[in-house]
Amino acid sequence: MNTLDDLDLSKRDPGGMAGRIAAMGEDAARAFEASQRLEWKRISAPRAIILAGMGGSAISGDLLRDYVEDELPAPLLVVRDYALPAWAGPDCLFVAASYSGGTEETLSCYADARRRGIPTVALCSGGRLKELALADGIPWAGFPGGYQPRAALGWSFFTLLGAFIRLGLVGPRDREVAGAVRTLQAAATRFGPGVPEHGNRAKQLARWMSEGLPILYSPGRRLGAVAFRWRTQINENGKFFAHQATLPEQNHNEIVGWEKSQPWLRGSRVVGLRDRDDHPRVQARLRIACRMAEEAGAGVQVLETEGESLLQRLFSLLVLGDWVSLYLGLINGVDPTPVANIDRLKSELEKPGAP
Repeated sequence: MNTLDDLDLSKRDPGGMAGRIAAMGEDAARAFEASQRLEWKRISAPRAIILAGMGGSAISGDLLRDYVEDELPAPLLVVRDYALPAWAGPDCLFVAASYSGGTEETLSCYADARRRGIPTVALCSGGRLKELALADGIPWAGFPGGYQPRAALGWSFFTLLGAFIRLGLVGPRDREVAGAVRTLQAAATRFGPGVPEHGNRAKQLARWMSEGLPILYSPGRRLGAVAFRWRTQINENGKFFAHQATLPEQNHNEIVGWEKSQPWLRGSRVVGLRDRDDHPRVQARLRIACRMAEEAGAGVQVLETEGESLLQRLFSLLVLGDWVSLYLGLINGVDPTPVANIDRLKSELEKPGAP
């Protein structure tokens, strides 16, 4: 069997996804530094904070909520749709997040927020959203273009975090960000293409996961967004179908699906994600759920966060998942960067007669 070390990245990864993942730490440092220069005024505590985004842009909101929800003065809701909730009004804060600036769902929510008079800020690399923000005189934060949105997480998340600090919604995070940047940079050394498979945890996990259906289990609190990121990266970079569920909810329904082991479930690959600060009962539930999956014929591995601060720990697992997804794509014989079905869907929506 050929190892991942034998693959020619110039042929297997012409889109350069490996380089984008390796540069996430540098992107994060630059994004956070730039965000601290935003000349944004502090705002009064809103009734709710609503972030509209899709895909790689929306995941930043999910991660931020998992990271700072205990400090935020109001709940943070991530909207992945064309309209805001009926209750949203001028006493809320709206964040329009679109890496390209052209995401139609986010632009629709932007127009909805403007109609309702909701205070708004925008984050994007350009496009129509930037044009609207500048024309409407609302605060705007930008970052470089040219990335696949999922590969721009270093920019989108750390710009969003910096924006929340500048708005006075959370306190300073310099030390935590520095630790997360170090973790991301170290991951390129630990998991990058130049590290042989026999000593590369990401390559080993990818090899193992490629032999069955990837299933991600994690606590919903803190690690829900990280597990979701694993699933979507496996989808987009690996071109693999994957499943994800959070605990304790999984214990109240999905766990019953393991009682009668189906042929397609036997040999599946269950990855449990955990953090040292998970609720003790959730830790016990994860252990039991994984054992039940193993008894039904699944392969099981449990991964734990690493680092001191919560931010560092979240990104320690997140970036490992990014590297795993890259290697799954290479094992699958595809260039990890293009997303043909997404491009096809957009093309279909643009045809005459589409609503």
